[in-house]
Amino acid sequence: MVVWSQDASAGRSDQSETKPAEVGLLELQLLTRDMELSKEVGLTTEQRKTILVAMQKYRDATMKGFRAKTGERVAPDEMKRLMDAAVRDAMEAMSKEQAEKLLEVSERKKAERAATPRPPRFSSEKLNEMRELSQIQSKLMRLSYDTELSEELELTAEQRVELSEVQREYRSASEELRKDSKTMDLGQRNELLQKLVMDSQTILSPDQSEKLAFEIKVERLKREHGDEFALINGLADDYGLDDRAKAKLSEKIQEVRKDYYDDWMALKKKSMEAIINELPRKHREEAEAAVQDFVDEDPRDKMNRSRFSLPVRK
Repeated sequence: MVVWSQDASAGRSDQSETKPAEVGLLELQLLTRDMELSKEVGLTTEQRKTILVAMQKYRDATMKGFRAKTGERVAPDEMKRLMDAAVRDAMEAMSKEQAEKLLEVSERKKAERAATPRPPRFSSEKLNEMRELSQIQSKLMRLSYDTELSEELELTAEQRVELSEVQREYRSASEELRKDSKTMDLGQRNELLQKLVMDSQTILSPDQSEKLAFEIKVERLKREHGDEFALINGLADDYGLDDRAKAKLSEKIQEVRKDYYDDWMALKKKSMEAIINELPRKHREEAEAAVQDFVDEDPRDKMNRSRFSLPVRK
């Protein structure tokens, strides 16, 4: 139980008062982001620093949990303990009066936000449509400057110029939409993207469009599944495999991918050791320290990180 002194300027605890139950992590997070709120609550520089440190420790623990490898995630009970500790450490830096003021101002700001008109709601279907169209738009934009991709699709110089003009028209229309709309209008945004795609398709031949669509599909599957090994799972969805065959394929992918990355990590370490061993002994330790992050970097860490996305409003 957290206790405070009667003196708001002291910011330290005694045994006289207890924390209002409503004050918690959300209010404290708001406090760390809003300098004006800190002033309104009456925090000293030292108090604010103490609270910022407590919240930073919790954020660090949270991000470490998000980025942990499979099987090493922080348990929910442990996350709750870390959250409670962060709240306790932060609140011990404040007096009871400051805590009550924080709650009062937080409730007022919450009411103000509730009274503020919200932007139009958009469905998950509209959001997914925008993502897919944006991926196509990004790939089409590359055709104007990526000579390797252009050669792969056998584009002519005239086609690349025409595609660049379509992109320019899209950017101009998007800028006008941003000026006219204070809120995000997915419907209009998608209409612009659809026009871009349709205009681009009239420039590309059917064979070029098919090749480009396949490239976009492969990039999407790689992003969704993690890497080239796992994207085969996505391709297999179109191959008519039954559940048993899909499960067997997935198991083989996991097995092969693990062996590949284990061998790759071992080879990287062995190769770097061979290079460092060519140095005089007195310099090896410094060289090892310089490349340690590279040697320890495992691409599977990035695959296991939580993927953040825009919120879907239903």
